[in-house]
Amino acid sequence: MASPVPVISAVGHEVDITICDAVADMRAPTPSAAAAAACASRDEVNKALSLAKRNLSGALVERIQYARRHLERLARSVAQSSTRMVVSKRAMLGTSAARLNALSPLATLSRGYAVAHHTPRRAR
Repeated sequence: MASPVPVISAVGHEVDITICDAVADMRAPTPSAAAAAACASRDEVNKALSLAKRNLSGALVERIQYARRHLERLARSVAQSSTRMVVSKRAMLGTSAARLNALSPLATLSRGYAVAHHTPRRAR
């Protein structure tokens, strides 16, 4: 069964090859060499961290730019929708005002109609 953990054989200063050497993922001549092979150097760690920092920074900048573009699109959409809504409501208000004006008694009188009242005569 394969081990999920890498195995380094480093019996050290032995001329013979052991069974451990045959099944290990790597064979080192000494325990010190095995430790050096198993651990990354400080420079390698610093390079990896620097690369990770650059990648993370770049990804963050991309994400911010994407979010900014998305917000700008949403702002334009809201502005367009509100403009359309104002135009629509203004048209409805104009239509309603025209209907009310057409039904207004003053408009009826201005078209030439008159209002006739019967006023009883007062007794003298």
